Amino acid sequence: MLLEQFGRLAESPSLQRFIEDPGVLASAKERDPVLKRLLEQQPSLAGLLQPERLRALTALAADPERLRAEAGSL
Repeated sequence: MLLEQFGRLAESPSLQRFIEDPGVLASAKERDPVLKRLLEQQPSLAGLLQPERLRALTALAADPERLRAEAGSL
């Protein structure tokens, strides 16, 4: 179930915009009080929101077998 949700999230147009235009995410971090508070409380999440990391995660989500293997190793 979680793996399917991750796959759907990876296909999200919003996530694709964040990957393609890092300025959109930077703007969201400044304007969205919930996101801003979350990142202040959990600074390690900021690393996940880097375009390179998001790109790698979406590539992983596109390969269900690899995703299952990676999830099993966590």
